[in-house]
Amino acid sequence: GRARDAKPIVDGGEGGVVLEYRDEFGRILTQKEAFRQLNYKFHGHQPGLRKQEKRRKDLERQQRQLAQQEAGQSGTLGLMKKLQEKAGTAHITL
Repeated sequence: GRARDAKPIVDGGEGGVVLEYRDEFGRILTQKEAFRQLNYKFHGHQPGLRKQEKRRKDLERQQRQLAQQEAGQSGTLGLMKKLQEKAGTAHITL
């Protein structure tokens, strides 16, 4: 892809108008994603099944990451922090 595709659409011009295109889950779309969604709606088409599946998996992965961040640290880092708090030290002896 192109280098600027991942950047969100922002127009901070004279009028102070900011264009934000959002998907059905409220996420901000990139310029490329917004254009594709506009074309799908205008032409009455849908993305292919593989693209739909890929997008669904990405959304599920992002939701899992957000849930982990909201619930606090999880995994190895969370366990290490709990051990540090319990021991009252800034290090862990392995």
